[in-house]
Amino acid sequence: MPWLPQVAGVVEAWYPGEEDGTAVAAVLTGRVDPSGRLPITFPASPSAQPASTGAEFPGIDAEVSFGTGLDIGYRWYQANGVTPLFPFGFGLDYTTFALSDAQIAPLPTGGYAVQVDVTNTGARSGADVVQAYVSDPSGLGEPPSSSAPSRSSSWRPEPPPVPRSCCQRRASPPTLGGRPLS
Repeated sequence: MPWLPQVAGVVEAWYPGEEDGTAVAAVLTGRVDPSGRLPITFPASPSAQPASTGAEFPGIDAEVSFGTGLDIGYRWYQANGVTPLFPFGFGLDYTTFALSDAQIAPLPTGGYAVQVDVTNTGARSGADVVQAYVSDPSGLGEPPSSSAPSRSSSWRPEPPPVPRSCCQRRASPPTLGGRPLS
């Protein structure tokens, strides 16, 4: 995005439908808090990303050779110490939030539950997406960290009872047809 320094902001609207124009207009005019988070990572330059050769993308003779193993997307940036332009999970709001009192507890069925208090510290209503990242022990050959399931909630600026957001991490990765999804 070589033009980025010349603009006041960037709105990335994913999967637009019939009401895309209405939704984007509501965000641009400030009637609605954007609150979304990126599902991908944007590189700082064409050469600072996992697929930076023609063999990796778009491929040669209909064959793609993507040789980074498990280090795909945000995992590649972490494993190689590369700072992206906009990382996985990045997003801005018209308000601010504070996270406090984080707690991690084992679940009786395996895995862990994470809870955190979220407070809207700004002057406007908004929604926040609490993101939790987990790491496996280094000897397992897994990527440096991965995103755990998260939940988005909306909060008004006036002090309501403090809602709690919860994420769960299974002891083993989810599977589909006996094959791991991650």
